[in-house]
Amino acid sequence: MYYSKLTKKGAVTGGIYKYIRHPQYISLIICSLGLLLIWSRYIVLVSFITMIFVYYFLAQAEEQECCNKFGKSYIAYMNSTNMFIPFIKFNRKSITISSASKTVRIFKILTLYIITLIVSLSIAYGLQNLTIDSLYSSYTDHSANISLCKMNDGTISKVMDIAEENSEFKAYLNNYNKDTFYLNYILPTTWFAAEVPMNGLVYHAGHKSPDDYDKTEYKIIFTKAVLKEGSPTSVKDILTHLDVRYGIVEVWIDLKTNAVTKVLPMPKNVKYNGIPEALY
Repeated sequence: MYYSKLTKKGAVTGGIYKYIRHPQYISLIICSLGLLLIWSRYIVLVSFITMIFVYYFLAQAEEQECCNKFGKSYIAYMNSTNMFIPFIKFNRKSITISSASKTVRIFKILTLYIITLIVSLSIAYGLQNLTIDSLYSSYTDHSANISLCKMNDGTISKVMDIAEENSEFKAYLNNYNKDTFYLNYILPTTWFAAEVPMNGLVYHAGHKSPDDYDKTEYKIIFTKAVLKEGSPTSVKDILTHLDVRYGIVEVWIDLKTNAVTKVLPMPKNVKYNGIPEALY
């Protein structure tokens, strides 16, 4: 494209442009979709949708400029290709230089943008609730307990009961009042997850989840959950309204003896400290 522009050889309609008019924009959209899947946040979703519409406006402006510069030959090219999606033929009227009111076109696009945002955010909210309901988890009056491995409610409750009956563990909770919310993670002693504050994390090797773990030895990472200001004060809101999370203590459990085997303080240096990361 830039070669043709520099050599003034006219509009580029060959190569990949034979199948799609704006490959650069669809490439950026695909890359941004990857970011949305990796870092699933409402603000990222809104930015992603907004970016698509911005790219549409940019593409429209470029095409209008090409129509003015190259005339009917470019309009014929537009009628034979799609703007963003290759290989799919859409049933549509032939494209001509638009004579519709600019205000009407902008109003239609803004309406579509708002509808797209509403639908996308509604779907995202539904997926979030579905994800939370699918977790291996249990809730008490002031804590949400999430297991990173497959575990039924009975085992989760048993593991938590063993830990909470330990006097050394109780000493760690003496500094917190009865209204404190807790977000606790249960995982095998041989598993590691860099997003959760815990002991034993190795630099550049923060994730480890072997399948052949001992199903009688687990560790619980107890964290204090601070909810966003003005959030509902229900334990069910911990995962969706969490503002910040502070590591408290790490407790190791042996289900063969129904006893606590280790009580470890949080490490001084917590990986990803102060950086937003996945909670579940």
